Amino acid sequence: MTENNKTTVTSLTDYLEAEMPVIYINSFDFEAVDDIIADAVNEWQKKYPEEDRKYKLFEFSHIHGTVDFKHKNAGESPCDLISFLKCHDKVCKYSHKFLVLREIHDCIRNEKVYSAIQSIACRKSKFNARKRNESNLAYTTIFIVDTKLEIPSEIEHLITVIDLKDPEIDEIKAILQTIANDNDTDCSEYGLDALAECFKGYSRLEIKRIAKLAVSLEGAIEFNSCKKIIESEKKQAFKKSNLLEYIILKQDEIGGLEHLKKFLSTEKDFFKKSEEAYKWGKIKPPTGIVLLGMPGCGKSLCANLVAREFDCPLLRLDMGRVLGKYVGESEENFRRALKTVERSSPCILWIDELEKAFSGVNGEGSGGEIMTRLLGFFLTWLQEKTSPIYVFATANDISKLPPEFLRKGRFDEIFRVMLPDEKDLEDIFKTQIKSHFGDREKSLNLDYHKLAVACSGKKFSGADVACIVNEACKKAFLDTREKRVLQMNHLLDAIKVSVSSYFADKEKYEAMEKKLLSRSAVDASTGKTVKGIEK
Repeated sequence: MTENNKTTVTSLTDYLEAEMPVIYINSFDFEAVDDIIADAVNEWQKKYPEEDRKYKLFEFSHIHGTVDFKHKNAGESPCDLISFLKCHDKVCKYSHKFLVLREIHDCIRNEKVYSAIQSIACRKSKFNARKRNESNLAYTTIFIVDTKLEIPSEIEHLITVIDLKDPEIDEIKAILQTIANDNDTDCSEYGLDALAECFKGYSRLEIKRIAKLAVSLEGAIEFNSCKKIIESEKKQAFKKSNLLEYIILKQDEIGGLEHLKKFLSTEKDFFKKSEEAYKWGKIKPPTGIVLLGMPGCGKSLCANLVAREFDCPLLRLDMGRVLGKYVGESEENFRRALKTVERSSPCILWIDELEKAFSGVNGEGSGGEIMTRLLGFFLTWLQEKTSPIYVFATANDISKLPPEFLRKGRFDEIFRVMLPDEKDLEDIFKTQIKSHFGDREKSLNLDYHKLAVACSGKKFSGADVACIVNEACKKAFLDTREKRVLQMNHLLDAIKVSVSSYFADKEKYEAMEKKLLSRSAVDASTGKTVKGIEK
């Protein structure tokens, strides 16, 4: 038995001894769960006298009704959950009963189902008030083993939730070695350690399945083949969850934001050595950054920059898809999304428009309560996560963000992105023109400083500059007199007729700019941290 399993079995044994009435194990690895339940019951049994060890394990499945827990043979009726619970809510010859209810999330909110569970829990209370040798009432513990965490409020006070931890490196190595021995083949030529790292974040069942598939395809559990299968499994997980989007990285460069680029370059080096740093001096791994800023100033492009810099997959979390219409559905979706992210580590988790994702926190009504719970769950996960996951969050309207989200220590740094100044505009123009012409940009002989000066006072964002350059390129393409060569006059003319998106809704943008300047944050371009100083 591995250390992780020992810890889980010990916890479960303690719960049995404390006579917890309902234990909810949220996992799809039913084989591992069965082993843990069997081990815990055996350990629990050793703590009681010989005459008080009479117990029986009963299992329910929707297909067969009563099932033999050990051999999984179908038993006799009853075949529905309510009848099964009623059958075990009465006098029987066993002083201790353990009921394993599998995959009941679709019916646990049925009033008759949770009422039956309540009744069994009450019978346990009555039995506790009697002497143990008067076993005419059964002492019953219910195990709910389910892939979804669905708990009715009526019985939540009776339930103890256990999460199965994914196997650590030593257990992964043992699983891989066992499968290799069973198939009379070898493990990776790169060594078990490197191979086991690829499987971190996966359940025992998934590790076995992928390793067996590698043997089937390659004849051995080899590093490269396993890595390809794992990458394929990750993409499948994103499609199936419908909560996360796997972003194909673009090679677009970003003009300006020099201080942010330098910061990420340093973070990248530490992120790749975070486990080594933790072993060396328990240094907390990088958490991530928040980018507060004006629309159109490159916040979303920076997500690509981070992923390219860190050489990691980029996953975008869509909070709109997380929210469900049933009680508890949003929380369950959020847990599943973060679990999928952990399995994909190392990776970059991008939460776009953070203020919309957690809008309504601390508000009135059920919507506010749900968002408050989601925020609390997310902050706890952010604080306690051990997998190498770098969170990249962006926000426009910071007034809608709860203060606890932006307090010091939640993220490694909070950056502020304002409308570009002259220096940044020069860089943005050059970057945009290079994106159109590549290396041909060098032969265009353009005065980028003059272009930046021509934009003075016009409040152009990076997105506005991209539109200006595109319009100028269109005119240059149609200008046969200049032999389709982009000239300064094409760009200057486009600047003259362009109106910044800032002036399209001036009142809104001015208020946003004022709020951003009032926030204590590091300027992504200059590195200045003084609050309230305008550029």
